[in-house]
Amino acid sequence: MPWILVICVGVRLCRIQVAGWHSGAVQEMPFAVAYRLNDTLYVGGEVIALFGHMRNRYTLGGSLFKYTLRGPGVQGMFGLTWKPYERWSLGLGVRTPGRIWMDGSTAVPAMVRRDVDLALEMPTQVSLGAPPL
Repeated sequence: MPWILVICVGVRLCRIQVAGWHSGAVQEMPFAVAYRLNDTLYVGGEVIALFGHMRNRYTLGGSLFKYTLRGPGVQGMFGLTWKPYERWSLGLGVRTPGRIWMDGSTAVPAMVRRDVDLALEMPTQVSLGAPPL
């Protein structure tokens, strides 16, 4: 049986905006590999390079604080596809926990700039699905 190896790269962007005060984005660039084990079973995995960007503004004690954070991160995913018939398949995917390390600074009234650090935790996700017939 000949084997099939598929390698791909993609980009995904997710943006968030809350009431004009908070905004953020997570960009993903997965590097994926898939392998056909036999006629009905396929496995795949990917390492996902992440980049986070977040802006926040808030008022505390009558003073306006605002900061912008940016930074890299990493996450992984692996999956299994079972295709017992030509027109039917079942897939299982697991996205591992990940993390984005962001940093920046903010001006504090009557003081010097202060560093702001944030480690954004990306959750574990489990997906199970079958395409429509």
